[in-house]
Amino acid sequence: MFFLILFFILISLLSFSAFKATILNPVNIFSFGFLIGLFALWYSKSLWLVSLSWKTIFLIIGGTLSFILGVVISNIKITMSPSIKKNVVKNTRYEIRTGLKYFSIVTVLLQAVATLLLYRQLRSFSGGSLSAIISYYRNTAMSVNASQVTLSAWLSQLLKGTMSASFIVLFIFLYRKVIQKDKGGYFHLFPIIIYMIQSLLMGGRLQLLRVFVFICSYFMEMYTTRNSITANRVILKGTKWVVIVIPFFYLLKGFLGRTSTDNFAQYISRYLGGPIESFDLYLKSGVLGEHKLGQETFTSLYSLFTPNKITTFKWVASPTGVWIGNVFTGFRRYYADFGTVGLLMLSAGLGIFFGFMYFENMNSINKGTLSVFSLVCYGFFSYSLLFEFFDDTFYSVAFSVGMLLQVIEMYFFYRLLFKRSKNNLIEGESE
Repeated sequence: MFFLILFFILISLLSFSAFKATILNPVNIFSFGFLIGLFALWYSKSLWLVSLSWKTIFLIIGGTLSFILGVVISNIKITMSPSIKKNVVKNTRYEIRTGLKYFSIVTVLLQAVATLLLYRQLRSFSGGSLSAIISYYRNTAMSVNASQVTLSAWLSQLLKGTMSASFIVLFIFLYRKVIQKDKGGYFHLFPIIIYMIQSLLMGGRLQLLRVFVFICSYFMEMYTTRNSITANRVILKGTKWVVIVIPFFYLLKGFLGRTSTDNFAQYISRYLGGPIESFDLYLKSGVLGEHKLGQETFTSLYSLFTPNKITTFKWVASPTGVWIGNVFTGFRRYYADFGTVGLLMLSAGLGIFFGFMYFENMNSINKGTLSVFSLVCYGFFSYSLLFEFFDDTFYSVAFSVGMLLQVIEMYFFYRLLFKRSKNNLIEGESE
């Protein structure tokens, strides 16, 4: 375990240097997640009496190196692109179209309706207090009985549509704060606040939102200052909110449907360190490769063809009898479905995808512009990158019809609310 911690520290330091001191590059984000999980596991190893097998260590290292290779491949591809050599006007600005206020008002009204309908549907699944309703929905949704708490199709689409609108409005709020230095506009936070309420009603912890804010703010700061060191300082100051948020969600664990008698340190270490140890125990169990059609990796796509089969994972316990969890890192899904070769290939694919978006954003910033929608997508999907140590939410969730529709909706709202200044466009350049 100590060897694996040193490996990720070394990877983080090397990537920080290779990416010119850009702290939120894809390799660092990926490594930070595993470091968090490994340190949490290190804290709990004496309580659980566990140690990682060499097979687990080599698979994690192999998957990480394949991910890095994918990032390198994406850099080579973008560097060789003819568009990189084009000259772009410096300090290109986007303009926010008129009507943002009315768009936010409509979004809030639709969200208010969606929140009320969501509560009514959740209450129809079970009675009792609000905490009991949330607990029942979350626990059932993660079990083989998930079909019993399926939200209606029209409500699901309404929630996704308003979520897409909320994130675009939040992006605009950050854009005006960081780049345009606008001191007002707090009304535009209402859509994302209502989204937070909806997420909490369904037992979420808002990780996606937090990662989105950090990523977008960081690259906007870099675009404004053209200095990664300054952007690093700003984002490191923002980490103080993490210190506040984690205890807050621990105190709310019962309300959010998570029952536990652990103290704060044990709860956090089990939550963050459990997935890596669960993956290790899974490998030691010898029950491997039971899925041959991508049932674990491509869960959403698989459900289109086999709607009655839902992929669930059983809780595992440590040798001392302590229940660790039922998530096994993203690598477990790849390995169970496709073996070692599949794990390496899917990890490389992850690196290519996030590497492409990262270098697209950095090349735009270096040329004096900002690739707005690319930054929106990088911020929106980077949750999957940071929490790869926890579970896969990229191939299993992003590869779905629902996510495709959500990206299309975000692009529509982006084009509706943003426009490039005509004075800054040059021939052959598109928005």
